[in-house]
Amino acid sequence: MSTRLTDSVSAAGVALVVWVARQRGESAARETADAAPFFLGVIAAAAIELAFARWPERAARLWRRPAVRVGSPVGLAVGTLLASRRRDGAPSAVVLGGLAGYAALLVGIVSGVIPEPASWFGSRGRGDPDGDG
Repeated sequence: MSTRLTDSVSAAGVALVVWVARQRGESAARETADAAPFFLGVIAAAAIELAFARWPERAARLWRRPAVRVGSPVGLAVGTLLASRRRDGAPSAVVLGGLAGYAALLVGIVSGVIPEPASWFGSRGRGDPDGDG
């Protein structure tokens, strides 16, 4: 069963919390708009999704755990807010970039522009128990 809807709502909620919190800080717009940390977040999101696509059974087993499904977004939001208090807006920019990258990837998959992640590594899901080739 796909978790795309709940995952996207969760990601949007984290993005909203981080964005609103940063807008209340001093010079937040300038710090959060820094391109380098934002694109680092986009790259990190792509890397995480590639890892999930490469090892889908492991990722699904982990993601089915309620503590992971609930704890991940809560931990990401709280961790970002705490890190942003001690540093400039870079932690917020990284997280917002990662969530934007995730959203773009999700839109691409749902619209059919990007193939389903299960097909990214060729033989996965086609009877090859090792998935190596």
